[in-house]
This record gives sequence, C-alpha cells and structure tokens, in this order.
Amino acid sequence: MADVVMPDAASAPPKTRVNLASSPTNSLWFVPFEPGVGYAPGEITSSYDLACGGDTIPRRAPFTVSLRSVHIVLAFASLLQRLRRHDFVVATNTTEGSKPPLRRIHYYQASLTPGAVIRIDDLLSDVVHCTDDYSGERFYTEVEILAVPEDPARREQVVQVLTGLATQAGAAFPVMLPYAAAGAGFAKAVDALWAHTDRTVPLLSCPLELYMHDDQVPDQLRDVPVLRAGHYVAFDGDVAGADYLLAEDERLVRADGAPVDPHLAYAVLAVQRADVPSPDFVVSQRVATLLTQLAQGNLNNPLASSLEFVRDTVGQYSNFGTLRDYHDLLTKQQGGAPLTLEEQAVMKRIAANPELQPFLPK
Repeated sequence: MADVVMPDAASAPPKTRVNLASSPTNSLWFVPFEPGVGYAPGEITSSYDLACGGDTIPRRAPFTVSLRSVHIVLAFASLLQRLRRHDFVVATNTTEGSKPPLRRIHYYQASLTPGAVIRIDDLLSDVVHCTDDYSGERFYTEVEILAVPEDPARREQVVQVLTGLATQAGAAFPVMLPYAAAGAGFAKAVDALWAHTDRTVPLLSCPLELYMHDDQVPDQLRDVPVLRAGHYVAFDGDVAGADYLLAEDERLVRADGAPVDPHLAYAVLAVQRADVPSPDFVVSQRVATLLTQLAQGNLNNPLASSLEFVRDTVGQYSNFGTLRDYHDLLTKQQGGAPLTLEEQAVMKRIAANPELQPFLPK
C-alpha cells in the first residue's frame, strides 16, 4: 500500500477570502453623514466599505452613539403571549471591550403599533453610549423591544422616574432606578420594572457590532465592520441593503418607491465624533457600569470578580483625590504659605507613590 503524502502547509493553496464589502445581503449597513465620491445621499452601503465615506474613530477619541429610530415589529413567541396585555419597553444593551453589558431604557409606553416607527423625539433619551476616551476595543449594542406586564399605575410612576433620570444622568439606566426612586417613594414600582427588563426575553433584537479601523488590513480582506461617524442601520436578519434608502427623517424607504414591509424590523443609530460628551453623562455611565457589575457580575469577563472591579474603580477614584490633595498643597506652598509638618509629610508620601509619580509636576 502506497504511503499517503500530506501536502506541506506552505505549498497548500491559499484559502479564499470573501470580500464582505461586496456582499449583497447583511444584517448591518452604513450611511455616511457626507457620502464619498460616487455615492448618493441616503444610499445604504456596506459597513465594511470605507470608500463610501465616514471618519473612522481612532483610539483615545471621544464619540457618542445615539438611537435615531426603531421600526416596530412584535414577534410574540406564542398566541397566549400575544393575547396578554403588556406595556412595552425599547432598550439597548451595550458594551465596549470587556466591560459588563449596560442596559438603557429609551421608551416605555402602554402600546406599540406594528409597522410604526419610533423616532428620536419620542424617546426618553437617545444616548446609547458615550465616551471621552475610546479604548480601541470592540463596541457592541443590541436594540431590544421588551414586553412587561401591563400596570397603568406603575407605568406613570416609572415614567416620571425615568424622565428625571434621563435628564440628570443623560440616560435611563434600569440599574440606577432603585436609587433614583428611593426618594420619590416609587421603589416598588421601579423594582418590578427593573426585575422584568432584566429577565424578559426580547420580542425583537437588532444587534450592532463594530471594531476600530486597522489600516494594515486591505479593504478586500476586512472581515469586521468598522466604527466610524455616520448612520448604522441594524436589522434582525440579513437583508439586501441596495433595496433601501435612508430618508432625511432617519427612517427607511424603498429605493423602488414601494411601501416598506411592515414585518421588516430595523433600528437606525448614529455614531458622532464631535465635541467631548458631557462629563456628567460619562460619569453616570461609569456609575451604572459599576452598579451593573455589582448586581449581575460581568458576562463579558466571567473570571473578573465584582470585588476586583470595585477595588480597581475605588482605587482610581482614591488616586484622583490624592493627586488633587497634592496639587492643593503645592499651590499653597508656591503661594508662599508655610506648610505644617503633617502637610509636608503628606506631600512626601504622595511623591513616593510609584503609581502617581508620572502624574506629578516635575
């Protein structure tokens, strides 16, 4: 019997790479704010194709993601579920890198009309994510429609709390609701909503997953969608993007003028790289991330304990306060005021801390 000779790996034919930018169907499409040469305004283009326009988001840059519109489709799992009376929540579940997924509530009402489009003016808050210092890691969000048990009395109370939270924190974080409601006397209503939004299986989910642009990867070999400024249209399944246009009111229309299929579920989001987001919004997001880690752990990094996360967070806060103390004492000293022995000891102790030395004045 003849020996079987296995081909050498170096001589094996190269694997064929699919050019995803030219794929006619996908679940995520892109519309630049200012289209590139050869592209029409509102034209739906591949989220892998950089030629259509849109400034990429580099590491350390600030950017904000906002929800612009959602086309309502209610995919009930059973007839019994369909017959029950519900209130409806539109939410997003978002993460950057290995941080725990963070849920926001954008809409909470007694009814949703299938085929209708919820637009930005209807939302409690449109902010999905904001950062003043992009980590360069994977960005992921899902736009979800959730059905929760109908409760008109609770709904009025919760909407009041959500509206106040969205105004103060820039977003309505369910994980913050128990703290926001405690002073308002709505704790029971809020706890009930939080429990249901945390456990309810979405009726609909439109995911969006983006990565920082790697300029070392040729366009034809890019196999991940690129994070850049513009509109993203996320569907709950693969569709032919060429069949649609994004209208000026940020809803989809068919390129051939026919009505949009009422069963076509989609969400439109905008990524904007402009001014640094409000520090209050960024801090609120970090607080909500910490509370989420404490309440649920981290599904993105199960090995990271909540204790480690809290220790790291509190450590960073403590270091910031220590640097501020050093600055205050240094200002006092430079102003000619004598420092007490205790104050001199504090400055020496801070100056000897290797973690803080890079941040101290030379």
